[in-house]
Amino acid sequence: MIKGFLKNWGPFTRAIPADNDPEIWAKCMYLNGRCALHHSASTDGNVTVGVSGEVLQFSQPNLIRINRTGFHEELKKTFAAYLQELTEVDKVELRRNLKTKMDAICSLPA
Repeated sequence: MIKGFLKNWGPFTRAIPADNDPEIWAKCMYLNGRCALHHSASTDGNVTVGVSGEVLQFSQPNLIRINRTGFHEELKKTFAAYLQELTEVDKVELRRNLKTKMDAICSLPA
């Protein structure tokens, strides 16, 4: 799910070097960024986090630099757009998906 999000997220796709496979970078960011942060509260040597520069920078071999401030701002914009979409009358499936996910989080029966 996270890789799918990344491959469709503008700040991520704009940062992919020309002729590079977004799937490879999404997997690298998932394994070395998200999983490392989530499970050990740190990143490995492949991912560095700073406070300046581009939102995301990718370089070989599998090196990722994240501007934490810019990344956070872009996520907030994306989340705000998602919240706005939820209010649109024709977004029935989007709301249904949110309800299904929230029921699972709250351990409610399907």
